[in-house]
Amino acid sequence: MVFLGMRLKAIILRADGVLVDTDEIFRSALHSVFEEAGFDKPALIGLPSFGISTPEIDTYILNRVKAWRRSEDATLLAKAVHRRSLKLFQKLISERNFRLRPGIEELVANALHHGIRIGLISDLPEAQTLTMVSAIPALAGNSNVVVMASGVAPIDTTVPVRTYAQALSSLSCDASECLLFEASGRGLEAARELGVATVVVRSCCAGEHVVGGALAVVDELSEIAISSYGSLTPLEKPKEILKDRWIEAVQALHAKAGRWLETGEGGVVMRVSDILKEKGSEVKTIKPAELIQTFARRLSNDKVGAMVVLGQQDSIEGIISERDLARGLAEHGSELSAMRVTDLMTKVVITCAAEDSILGVANVMTRRRIRHLPVTEKGKLVGLISIGDVLKFRLEELQLEANILRDYTIALR
Repeated sequence: MVFLGMRLKAIILRADGVLVDTDEIFRSALHSVFEEAGFDKPALIGLPSFGISTPEIDTYILNRVKAWRRSEDATLLAKAVHRRSLKLFQKLISERNFRLRPGIEELVANALHHGIRIGLISDLPEAQTLTMVSAIPALAGNSNVVVMASGVAPIDTTVPVRTYAQALSSLSCDASECLLFEASGRGLEAARELGVATVVVRSCCAGEHVVGGALAVVDELSEIAISSYGSLTPLEKPKEILKDRWIEAVQALHAKAGRWLETGEGGVVMRVSDILKEKGSEVKTIKPAELIQTFARRLSNDKVGAMVVLGQQDSIEGIISERDLARGLAEHGSELSAMRVTDLMTKVVITCAAEDSILGVANVMTRRRIRHLPVTEKGKLVGLISIGDVLKFRLEELQLEANILRDYTIALR
């Protein structure tokens, strides 16, 4: 599928995540319910983004309500907390106790002004979805706006695939003529199945920071600006572009989609897989319960700068580096050597996929100040790349592009 030269006809926005950060609202509801039940607020930072209904919530509750863990009533308690949280969440939405994402009103108004249709999708019931949509005046009664609310919070990807397909049909456009703004890895996976170029807008609370497969990953919509090589850079004066040039930035982003989703045409694109082919897929790992002293010794012996922390069934629990070691020494002094890896590691881990472009990964690593990035495939660790690896290949990519441009220019003489 080649996106280069295709006109942007429609934008699909996830209402429960991109219009409004619903993860933030649900976590607020869950905190309130825990307080009502007499428990401490759960530390939800780092919990994967789960929308409003997945088994992870029940598991999280059970793991932290330690006094009830072995009780036969533990499951009933978790379900009761979940039901109460869901009701409070829906109440907060219905009463408009939410904030629109910064920049979303400008994006919508600018798109409609330029004749670009808007699709709004949601896993929430129609009543809550329409409440969020009605908070943006430009969307009210507009014939170029389509709203689709499934009324469920699906765990599998089949529902969003159907929803996106229906949205494309309702908007009378092909996948190549559309740009999707999503808020979760589940939605991204479904969008990729349909071949829709997708920008992921992170939740301010979620621990799900998956890079893999996204055209771009941003913390705020105002980060969308295109450099000469199609990368995303934070704007020095975001209000100016949000006011008058939003759609120019989005159209430019859509035009660059071929660099991520092309079938081999439209430019030179190096990927993370190219790095792994050269350096190999071996990754130094460590267990959460290992002593920091052991970790320091292994860093020295293995001559690496970071290790991925693997838990049960080789699941990624965190990442720990030399920088964490230096910070730990400053904070804990002589006590550090007796501490465990789990006490010092970074628990919210950003990952990438082998098919991701090196350009996109370089952007994320630079903006988020990340020096090491695990590479995953279907949730499993398959490699680890460093900022040095990325910069080396990025320079090679730019040199290759320059050589191709030079050869093309010579051929035209």
